[in-house]
Amino acid sequence: MGVLEGYSEGIEPELFELVDIALQELILASLSLNLRAELEDKSVNEAYSILRARFASSGVAAYTTSGVKLCLLRQAPEQSILDYITKWDGQKAQYKTSGGELGPRMQMGIFVAGLQPQYSREAFLEAARQGNKDPDFEGLKQALIRVSIFEANQREFRHQDIPKQENERNELNTGSEIGSKALKCAHCER
Repeated sequence: MGVLEGYSEGIEPELFELVDIALQELILASLSLNLRAELEDKSVNEAYSILRARFASSGVAAYTTSGVKLCLLRQAPEQSILDYITKWDGQKAQYKTSGGELGPRMQMGIFVAGLQPQYSREAFLEAARQGNKDPDFEGLKQALIRVSIFEANQREFRHQDIPKQENERNELNTGSEIGSKALKCAHCER
């Protein structure tokens, strides 16, 4: 079986065989000596299957693509910090699987670059708390999760507290509850 198997229609058999042999030699010549020795006695289809299995998920293209995706990952405005961390960890795992490696400082830098401004400020504060030693990336993620939980609790507290305060003010001003029915939370329009 040749490299051009299935493409011989309309080509003279002698020319087809020459082109097929030339392509096979070109492919083998482009491989390392170890790989070439391993594949020389295989059929073209077997060699192709071996090459595809070995390099499909860990080639330069996969390495570059997963690295670019990791660097370009950004937290969406309404995305929770936990969702962003999960997505970032998944993309980092793909990068690592493709042969990439990131030191702790580089991880932290890429991660923080993708955060929304309110979280990047907290990330820089956490990095400052950690000092000049190697950054504790897991500690940074946990600190951001704590900030996120705190902010969610504050929003919920405001929803419960603001209308109550406004109702009390309106009752004092109007002596009735008529004005309180149209009140909405200034933070989220509830």
